[in-house]
Amino acid sequence: MSLLIYYCVVACLAAFISLFRSCISLGIIERPLALGFVCGCMTGEFEASLAVALFFELAWLDIIPVGTFIPPHLTLATIAALSLGFIQGVTTPGEWLVIMIAAIPMAWVGSECENILRSQNSGAYKACQDWLASPFASSFPKKIIYLGLCRAFLFDFVCFLLCILLLHLLVSLLFSVSQVWLIQSSISWLCLWLIASLGGLLSLRVVPAYFVFWGSALLLMLIF
Repeated sequence: MSLLIYYCVVACLAAFISLFRSCISLGIIERPLALGFVCGCMTGEFEASLAVALFFELAWLDIIPVGTFIPPHLTLATIAALSLGFIQGVTTPGEWLVIMIAAIPMAWVGSECENILRSQNSGAYKACQDWLASPFASSFPKKIIYLGLCRAFLFDFVCFLLCILLLHLLVSLLFSVSQVWLIQSSISWLCLWLIASLGGLLSLRVVPAYFVFWGSALLLMLIF
């Protein structure tokens, strides 16, 4: 399987699972731990899959969708990290750390994509309001639901594919200059989970807390 086909398949999976955030409600299926378990079943790499999933679960454990707040898109970040790690053949926690740090921005890219889609659906919202004004005068405009699903899938597919190809180039460059050091690093999964658990600081929603979080993460990386 070529690299492009591999990432196209991954992008299709990511776009489909992304629909569970807003279009198809199936409970916790889009959570990192659930994705890690599914990935472990598909690849047989249960230890690595669940370890990566636990890192992302801890890092954003406190952030929930309340009101108009769009939470980080953990689905895209988790899938990006797992797909990058397996295609790069990483085995040690030090290598996975680079992969996960590179994949973290995907959570915010996904949120921004969702925000754009919500803005684009203003016309569909107006159509629903018009129908509610006189529900017996016409049938419910089902077409807007199908169009919304297709638009969300295609938009997420294209955005994820472009981003994951860019991340692949970035990670390949980083590994070309530091992979030997990363393999020999004594950092463990326990240390990475401790770093992720500091994500509780992000619940304070203040800028200094973010500096403390990333500063602590960098310090632990240097120590180990």
